[in-house]
Amino acid sequence: MYAEGRMKKKVAGSCSILLAMSFLTPVLPIGNDVVYASEAKVYQRSITQSEAEKIVRNLVTIPKEYKLHTIKEVMQAGKNKTWELVWNAGTKDIKEISATLNGVNGELLSYSLYDETPKNLDKIVDTKQAEVIATNFLSKASLTKRNQLSKPNEFIGAHSTSGGYHSFIFHGMVEGIPVMENYIRIDVGKDGEIKYYLTKWSDMEINPVTPAFTEAQAANKLKSMLEPTLFYKENSTQGLVPLYKYTDQSVRFMDARTGEGLSVNGEVITTKPKHVRLGTTTSFVNAPRKVITSEEASVLAETYAKKLAKFYSYGGSGGGGSITEGGKTYVQWDYIFTAPDQDKSKQVTISISDRGELESFKVGSKKSAASQKQNNQINQKPISLDTAKDRAIQFMKQLYPQHEGQIYYTEEWDSKKLLKNNEYTFKFGVLHHGVPLDGDRFRVVVNALSGEVTNFNQYDHMGLHFIKDEGNQPPKLTREEAVKLDLKNKKLALQYVFFNETVAEDGTEMEKLVPRLVYEFIDDSSISADGKKAGSTAVTTRISTAK
Repeated sequence: MYAEGRMKKKVAGSCSILLAMSFLTPVLPIGNDVVYASEAKVYQRSITQSEAEKIVRNLVTIPKEYKLHTIKEVMQAGKNKTWELVWNAGTKDIKEISATLNGVNGELLSYSLYDETPKNLDKIVDTKQAEVIATNFLSKASLTKRNQLSKPNEFIGAHSTSGGYHSFIFHGMVEGIPVMENYIRIDVGKDGEIKYYLTKWSDMEINPVTPAFTEAQAANKLKSMLEPTLFYKENSTQGLVPLYKYTDQSVRFMDARTGEGLSVNGEVITTKPKHVRLGTTTSFVNAPRKVITSEEASVLAETYAKKLAKFYSYGGSGGGGSITEGGKTYVQWDYIFTAPDQDKSKQVTISISDRGELESFKVGSKKSAASQKQNNQINQKPISLDTAKDRAIQFMKQLYPQHEGQIYYTEEWDSKKLLKNNEYTFKFGVLHHGVPLDGDRFRVVVNALSGEVTNFNQYDHMGLHFIKDEGNQPPKLTREEAVKLDLKNKKLALQYVFFNETVAEDGTEMEKLVPRLVYEFIDDSSISADGKKAGSTAVTTRISTAK
């Protein structure tokens, strides 16, 4: 998978930090040794607890009101050990300073201070001043990476000043090309003090690659492969709003050596996933479904039980819950049905929404989970993926015979493999006049040992799945026009990106992060139908077409 996604600019919260504007000389690494430049003393081992505390105090000033609350050595699996330190002030307001160090060379890995105390600022630093402060701190805090970094925010667009801080990202570089998952982030407050520091870095060796395309060739080739999908997005006040969206199976990158189009997960994309309808029958409702009572919901639950769990008897209410979406609250009620032999592993729970929809269907109870796990240990041969898929499709047809022409299945959502608990999961979508609604709409789980559907969920809190909605205007933008608008505020970037790939090592398949040199159109703005910026995001994924 595209590791960590694009770097997002955010901070844990509005905070204040008490730091000296002049920093003492930190430790410097020499192999596995540690050297204090001010003391010219070499430690022939990993740093100790007292040395860890001294390193932090050499970097920042810890105010007297802060007391060391925690200091512990942590062993990281497959990595060097670290020291974690926390100071806090015993006041009513939350005040905390935390730091993490590399346990071998003492390098600062992370730092933050949270302080809820309001501060009156006589002077506010501007962007240029904040950048100097961040760069100076970086030169002292980063021991092994400071000579491998980009200029601040060189590859992520405009810097952020939200939350009362200036945020700067320094990316790792390989022969002048950025490595997007390797970076150091520093937040500077408007008071000129460091708020946050984070090192996100993979020590994986990256062998430099020479791209096989010029920038112009790459731009034209990648542009020709961009094909966002038209969707409808539900809106509690506007109904169904059309938009174009890049999915997980859309081309987002181009391999700089082969010219292949890659998805966000690094998969080579050669064909567009097909939407296969379950049938031809269609049926619409004229308006969103009305709110019903719990008594009406119980009648519906029994109707579904007769269809999905024959010979089961009503066992009572199992409670319920609610969800708030778009400023509205939607309620659901749970109803339990017991098997003729009272076996709780076969107990069925049916959930009905206050819009009269079947929200979920579940076989088994929490108490039966342990016994079910034991049953799964029986030496049974699981059914194939195709057989399980057929069971899931038949279940959907049984539930929605009047909507078979509006429900679709795509291999894009396949389980791909049998899960540990011997289950396959399948997802289905809904078409509105041939255009899919955004995302998957139904989830069906099939037990691979019994071949039965054991879980079902649908996601339609607003009751808009099969609404007629003839008043909706078709999109005013073609796909080509949407791509053109999207690229208007973007630029082509050459970068190394880590993807999860299955590799064979010593005869065993395993997931491993692999760096690839790719081209991508990047910017941090969403584009609306009129070509204006619609908001800050890391990668544009949606282009509104309703306006």
